[in-house]
Amino acid sequence: MSNGNAIYSLGATAYHLLTGKRPSERAEETVPVSKAGRFGEGVVFIIERCMRVSPAERFACASALREAVRDIHKFDARFKALRAKQIAAAVILPVVFILCAASALFGKSVMAREKERRYYSYVQEIENSENPQEAYDEALLTFYGRPDPYKAMAKRLWNDGNIDKCKEYIKQNIANIAEFKNIPEAQKDFGDIYYILGNCYYYGSGDIDYNAAYGCFDTAAQFVTDNPAYYRDLAVCSARINDTEKAAALYNENVKPGEEDAQMQELELLMRQLRANRWLD
Repeated sequence: MSNGNAIYSLGATAYHLLTGKRPSERAEETVPVSKAGRFGEGVVFIIERCMRVSPAERFACASALREAVRDIHKFDARFKALRAKQIAAAVILPVVFILCAASALFGKSVMAREKERRYYSYVQEIENSENPQEAYDEALLTFYGRPDPYKAMAKRLWNDGNIDKCKEYIKQNIANIAEFKNIPEAQKDFGDIYYILGNCYYYGSGDIDYNAAYGCFDTAAQFVTDNPAYYRDLAVCSARINDTEKAAALYNENVKPGEEDAQMQELELLMRQLRANRWLD
């Protein structure tokens, strides 16, 4: 018996056992098992393939039939549907995850930009609004560890002419302000605040504290190296406290001919006095 006939015989036997009917002697006249009752799709597929009219369309050998029986569940429509869902899930879920992650990152980015916008809006309001204290408090709540609100409030008090109040404000917050000297991106603001404090000591009410002003200007010049006014005012204070060598060095390195503001005129006068007294030979 050939493989094709043996396969057919096995299929016919299974057909008889399953339907209770003997297959027709002519294969093409046999009612397909799928129309002879309600049976599992895997069983129907195996029996009908075994009983194909053309031997070439049947299972090639017993091993092929055995593998089909072992994987009979794979021929069931429910299994195919489940497998399709699994494949779809394997493809779709990562895509959904990526989209959700991208959406979350985009949302976070938008929120971060909005937070930055509000923060700098508060900083501007400190310098320009009618209620700087409220804007100052909001700015600190938004980003506590940044120097902008401290600098903006110091500038506001100075620009409003509240020099003594400005000095007290900076001194009260000096511990928080001092943290910025070790943060590279905040060091310029740190120097600017100390420059304002130096001016408060220099122009405040009562006796001028030249030593305190000198210390502040010196600190400011260490952190803001591109502003000639800081060196000019440091030179003035150096002359005021009789640090003649430093005053001369700063004067020679940073004073440009033709500068005529009040501080420069004061420095010129001090330098002439120093030379007249032979402090600088």
